[in-house]
Amino acid sequence: MSSVGLSPSELRRVWRIVTWAGLLGSVYYIICVFGAPRIKFLTELKATAEDFGWIAGLGSLALVFQILGSVLNNRVERRKPLWLALTVAHRLLFFAVLATPLLFADERWRMLWIILILFGHDALVQVAVPIWLTWMTDLLPTESMTRHWATRQRFITAANIAVMIAVAFAFHFFEANGRI
Repeated sequence: MSSVGLSPSELRRVWRIVTWAGLLGSVYYIICVFGAPRIKFLTELKATAEDFGWIAGLGSLALVFQILGSVLNNRVERRKPLWLALTVAHRLLFFAVLATPLLFADERWRMLWIILILFGHDALVQVAVPIWLTWMTDLLPTESMTRHWATRQRFITAANIAVMIAVAFAFHFFEANGRI
C-alpha cells in the first residue's frame, strides 16, 4: 500500500494516468513553450535577440516562485486541487500570447506583452512545481519511488523525441510549401 492507501492495482492505474498526463504536459511545452513553433511565432512577430534574452532571463528568475509554492504547499490540506488550478491557469494564460497579434499593432508593445505574459506563465508553473512533487511523493510508496519515476521518465523522453521529430517534419513540409 502507498501512503495514501492505494492498492497495487489502483496505484498502477493512477500512475498510468500521471505518466500520460506528464507526456501531454511535456508535448505542450515542446510545441508552445520551448520548441521551434514558439521561436517561429515570436520571430514572425519581429522578436529580437534582446526579446529572447528577456524571455529566457525572466523564465530563469521565475524559479524563485518555487519558494511561494513551497509556502503554499505547507498551508494546504489537499495538494491536487491547488496544483490543478495553477496548471489550468498557466495554460489558459498562454492564450494571451497567442492572441497578441490581435491585441497590439505596435511591435514593441506586442513583445512587451508577450514577455510579461510568459513571465506570469513561468511564475505560475514554478509555484506549482513543489506542490506537484510533494503530491507525487505522497502517492508513491517509498520503496518503489525511484523505479516508478525512472519508468515514467524513460517513456516520456522516448515519446518527446518522437514528437520533436514529427514537429521537424511538419515544419519542413509547411515551409517547403510556403505555408508556415
